[in-house]
Amino acid sequence: TDPPSVAEPIADGPAGDGELLEISVESLIRNPYQPRKGFDAEAMQELVDSIAQHGVLSPLLVRPDGGSRYQLIAGERRWKAAREAGLEFVPCQVRIYTDQQVYETAMEENLKREDLNPLEQAQAFRRYLEEFGSTIDQLASRLSMSRSAVSNLLRLLDLSDPVQQALCAGKITAGHARALVTLVEADQLHLCKQIVDGGLTVRATEAAAKAIRDGQPSVVPVPVPDPDVTTEETSPTGRPPELSNHLVELQDHLRRQYGTRVEIRLSSAQSGQIVIPFSDGDEFQRVVRAMERRAA
Repeated sequence: TDPPSVAEPIADGPAGDGELLEISVESLIRNPYQPRKGFDAEAMQELVDSIAQHGVLSPLLVRPDGGSRYQLIAGERRWKAAREAGLEFVPCQVRIYTDQQVYETAMEENLKREDLNPLEQAQAFRRYLEEFGSTIDQLASRLSMSRSAVSNLLRLLDLSDPVQQALCAGKITAGHARALVTLVEADQLHLCKQIVDGGLTVRATEAAAKAIRDGQPSVVPVPVPDPDVTTEETSPTGRPPELSNHLVELQDHLRRQYGTRVEIRLSSAQSGQIVIPFSDGDEFQRVVRAMERRAA
């Protein structure tokens, strides 16, 4: 028998923009403009299991790359999951896009699904501005974002590397980061440590950053429970129980899942709270959408 072709049409009609094809997974190549750096392992395994059972339900978006190859525009997770699930062909829609259109579509898809952390967004925005000579106003309009939202994200790239790592790990929020970026590196690191160790709110961080810029002491007092008072929020020693290694891992997992700071606070060995702070309405809506997406 003849080997399967690289692309087998689903719909009749001339090849070109908008055509639906079944394309070999081995003939697809990654989008070089993909702004996303990695994929959550647990979510990816869920997708692999779903595709193994039901197949790829939504076509990937691709463009011809010369010869028999096709470059992904959108759908890299589905492509990777399909390969892992053992599929040979996946449904694709062919689009005749320029490099700029490919980049714009990749950003829009990831922003729509809340797949990018703030730094990945900022890096994608900067590359777009540099590569295509666009202005911040043009980019904001293209993505239906405000100019200030784009500018604030771009400023995160001025953070020192350790602070950027804390942001990516969900130890601090984008609101914390926006306050820290106004400081020199040494002060960024000092205040970032206070945020992580002391659980400072965004408002407290903004006040501390202002104090540092004004030349005032930067140490922000963190309330310590009275050791003689036992409440539902504290252990008999007045201090919350320490998190087990399992809970620390779970806390880190939740931070990665929602792309923001998540805290597990114990009041006893069997009770406590899961706290997700947010700095503004936009961040609140982003976290809510991420929760809804995980629950779907």
